[in-house]
Amino acid sequence: MAQHASVGSEGWRVRSFSQYPMLSNVFANFPTLRRLARLSAAALVGSLAAVATPAAAAAQVVDFETLGYGPNCQWGGGAAFTTLDGKKWDGFRPLDLNNLANVCGRSTNTGYSSLLSTHVGNVIATGSGGAWLSSFNPFVLNSLVAGAGWLNPTKLTMSFYLGGQFKATSTLFLNTSQTGGSVYTGFYSGPTDYVDFIPDYAGGVDVFNSLAESCAGATGPCTPSTYKTWFVDNLDFSPATVVVTPEPASVVLVGLGLVVVGGLVRRRRRM
Repeated sequence: MAQHASVGSEGWRVRSFSQYPMLSNVFANFPTLRRLARLSAAALVGSLAAVATPAAAAAQVVDFETLGYGPNCQWGGGAAFTTLDGKKWDGFRPLDLNNLANVCGRSTNTGYSSLLSTHVGNVIATGSGGAWLSSFNPFVLNSLVAGAGWLNPTKLTMSFYLGGQFKATSTLFLNTSQTGGSVYTGFYSGPTDYVDFIPDYAGGVDVFNSLAESCAGATGPCTPSTYKTWFVDNLDFSPATVVVTPEPASVVLVGLGLVVVGGLVRRRRRM
């Protein structure tokens, strides 16, 4: 490399680059550094574009047919399940409507079974109190089938969260005019990873006289209670891509690196 020794206006001497092996190596590899800088910038732009543009993904309907029953009468709902379709569920119990009607013989005196619309499958997920579902992978809830168990009017409030942050609520009014289940849409359309279901039975009507039936045949003390439940089925999910905003510290570091590379390039051109 040529010797660049000179005396500046302040009287200090600029030594040759060969006296500084590290700097000499840096300037000797300028083409490589520039290529790396271009590749890094292109990768950064590509990554940001990919993050900002959610990938199209097919919706997936989750039903509960895999949670069916055996031959015994289990009209009160089966064992609670905790996982299905890669999501965690709590507060839900499966109810096999064919089992309820054909094995338990309860197709005409309950709010389930033959009264359900044809778009509901053989197995539904029932709840009585609050319930929730969550997933490590964010999703969008597009639609679901829901109804009031025993046709008791029920207000079902859904709260949506993402990363522990509250996003929105949607309220479904499940009432006795329904012949089973209805399809509900128009929920919070953003990504979520946790949905909380809270029922409110205020104003419920004991359509099937479950208050009296609840103690029928009891051999000991019994406190009558109204059967208050709700159900969901055929939940339509779409995978969601969460837009990640680079943290300020990362942006500063990238910017500083580009400034340093740019300064080195300008210095090289002046020599």
